[in-house]
Amino acid sequence: MRKTKSLKLAALLCASLFHWRCSFCLGNASKSTLTEELEHFAWPLLPTAEDRARKEELLRRLHAAAAQGVAQLREPLRNLRVVPFGSSVNGCGERHSDVDAALWGEPPEGRQVPPSEVVKRLAAAAPSCGLTVLEQRFAANVPLLVVGFVEDENVTDGITCDVSAFHLLPCYNTQLLRRYAALLPSLATLVLALKRWAKRRRLAKTWEHYISSYSWTLLMIFFLQVKHGLPSLHQLLRRQPAPLPRRTVYALDFAEGGDAGRVREEDVGDLFRGFFRYYSEEFRFEEDVVSVRLGAVRAATAAEFHPKLFRSVHIKKGKRISEDTPPFLNIEDPIEVQRNLNFALTEATALEIRSALRQTHADLSAGATLRDVLGDVPRHDASVSPSAENFLALPTLAGTAARCFRCQRKFGSYKALLKHQAPMRCKYPFSCACGRGFVTAEDLQRHVNGAHGGQTPVLRR
Repeated sequence: MRKTKSLKLAALLCASLFHWRCSFCLGNASKSTLTEELEHFAWPLLPTAEDRARKEELLRRLHAAAAQGVAQLREPLRNLRVVPFGSSVNGCGERHSDVDAALWGEPPEGRQVPPSEVVKRLAAAAPSCGLTVLEQRFAANVPLLVVGFVEDENVTDGITCDVSAFHLLPCYNTQLLRRYAALLPSLATLVLALKRWAKRRRLAKTWEHYISSYSWTLLMIFFLQVKHGLPSLHQLLRRQPAPLPRRTVYALDFAEGGDAGRVREEDVGDLFRGFFRYYSEEFRFEEDVVSVRLGAVRAATAAEFHPKLFRSVHIKKGKRISEDTPPFLNIEDPIEVQRNLNFALTEATALEIRSALRQTHADLSAGATLRDVLGDVPRHDASVSPSAENFLALPTLAGTAARCFRCQRKFGSYKALLKHQAPMRCKYPFSCACGRGFVTAEDLQRHVNGAHGGQTPVLRR
């Protein structure tokens, strides 16, 4: 059944890109100049078969390094996998997009294997497999390793990969975007152009108090939903919006793209203009919520949203916004529904985003070209042939067995594990007075001896 669904999705994406390619090659006298510019812009940015082959080679080397690294653990992981996600998989990325991947394996029963330990072992083994360690963030909330791969020492444009361990949640975001990309052929073109626009204006960096490229993608999908009939894949399963139970943290269930029926095609230039018109003239920044999960305009007070989605106080790098400041540009993560993707915004940067949208709307209305809006536009290469097969294969998560580190209960899928852990229904069987939890008494004692000199009292839950 899972294989059949994957084949259906691949066939739908292939058909979408074939339709797009035919309309591009044959030409259409009724196309606007902006539409032709957008198609010429996007064509050379999509991945080629060679791009996919290089990324697959990186993943093979990564798996070899991971296998070599975890073999050094006292009790190695079973069924080790490297699961790719992100722009190289989701159907909306550029050919030179980096690869994101998560290592996954089943720890031995009764054992806790910290993600940081797995990533450290990978870092030690990476050079022997032809990978260069570029960055190490072992102490981060999600421990991360950045590796690079250059297939030919004479070629300087190698591929980089951000690798974590046991963190498969982003794979659901990737799966959702891939299904929307298969559903609407023009989505890739629109998203590529919008992300270029946002990056040119430095509006896509959260560490500079803006929103992420992923958030800009959600803004485009939401616009297409509320103004042009693109269905919400979440709501296709539910049939109608409903309030979220208070304990719901993840919305991991959504329809296959093929379940939506036919989505009407519209002039891509008109859609691009319409995006800026909508967020300049219709979207209420202080009231409405960008919710791809709902696919409809709702105010922040609507019962369909998680109560923790909205914040009244924001502190970032010493900047505090008072409690009576109204929210601005609320963007619900369609997968992690209590997460507001405006987390890095300040009032000033939110106003800057709004101003840039309005200015671009005015420019396009006055007849600006795509080059005027985006700046540098890549040259068109007629030899480039985009295909659904040139994105990395969408990983299957349904059969990913998982075990809860806290209570050691085993689940048939990572999705079931997330739903179990989200409301914190279980606790570690052993814990230290400092708050750290452990699966076994041995792990707890090792922590006490190493971190507290054996003096901290031990608590058992």
